[in-house]
Amino acid sequence: MPSPSTVTTPPTTKTTNLHIFCIRDNLERALILVQRIVGRHATLPILGNILLEAAQGRLTLLATNLEVGVRYTVGAKVEADGRFTVPARLFTDLTHQFPDERLELIVGDDGLTMRGEHATSTLRGLPAEEFPLIPQPSLGATELTLPRRFFAEGLRQVMFSAAIEETRPELAGVLCSLYQDELSLAATDSYRLTERVMKLGAAPQPTKELRVILPIKSAQEVATLLEGGEENEEVQIALSENQVFFTLPHAQLTSRLIEGTYPDYRKILPTAVGSEFVGKRADFLRAVKTSALFVRATSNDVILALDPEAGTVTVSAESDDKGKSTVTLAGEVKGGRLAIAFNARYLAEGLAAFSGEKIRFTCTTNAAPGLLSDPEQSGYLYLVMPIKRQ
Repeated sequence: MPSPSTVTTPPTTKTTNLHIFCIRDNLERALILVQRIVGRHATLPILGNILLEAAQGRLTLLATNLEVGVRYTVGAKVEADGRFTVPARLFTDLTHQFPDERLELIVGDDGLTMRGEHATSTLRGLPAEEFPLIPQPSLGATELTLPRRFFAEGLRQVMFSAAIEETRPELAGVLCSLYQDELSLAATDSYRLTERVMKLGAAPQPTKELRVILPIKSAQEVATLLEGGEENEEVQIALSENQVFFTLPHAQLTSRLIEGTYPDYRKILPTAVGSEFVGKRADFLRAVKTSALFVRATSNDVILALDPEAGTVTVSAESDDKGKSTVTLAGEVKGGRLAIAFNARYLAEGLAAFSGEKIRFTCTTNAAPGLLSDPEQSGYLYLVMPIKRQ
């Protein structure tokens, strides 16, 4: 994981003298986030451990899977500095079940002892020297600042469209593009595409476009880390060669970036409107889910039929073994008559990703992708490819 341009934090203390006091709830809150990153590697058992570092009046928890690394700082009374690693799952479960609120953690010859008023437990661990070094930003890293909840919301809105398989690595991630005051996030698995464009505040941003591909698993962890917090709290982001660093006051997440060129998805975005339907999003979603109960197992498709003269859209599905279903929706329908098939799950997930009361669906031809957008708010779109019916 480390690269030549990154600066790592070397060991500064022994592994046998860590001694701190802390509050159980604070420790457990940190462990819930940190243990998500813990690796599972048969030949590197140390990746299943969390590194504890006590120094300068703080306890820092570190975990890595060699793709993503995280460090989280907890307030503590430090009696003696030190470093030691403990099994992540056991330590997390023990902290959750421990009967005492005030904890004493001390490393000795037998391992790490957790002690309270009513209980004492000792965990075997591994020396801190075996734990992989987690990179930190280099001096020449590109830095920028974004509102944390703003960025987390954008990631949540697009990352479900990223590819799960890594046969095309660049698609197994979220494209993050930043230019002046505009941040674009996009994800696609080649069957559907989601894009979120966000206007940033007046804070200075790079004058040339930055484009990086964040792995989908890293994007999920970043979103989890950034959610919550104060409305206007910011996250510091640093880019250093093939790595990115997200820093908050008490936490830092490090991730590798995906190398390669992201496809120019803007070429497939419709430029003409064609047929259009505007209606209630919740009704549209319910109609798709209802018809999805009757889809064919081989194609999982529902058919959307737009009728401008009647001002309706029908959502239907039929299979030999289940039967058939048709749901009719009223709304504003423009353009020509159109009947087109889509993957039911993809269509439902796209509708569910929006939050507005109304939804706009547009499509140019029976063979063209369908586009979902909010008629009352710009900056978010969902494109889904049609299914060719036999």
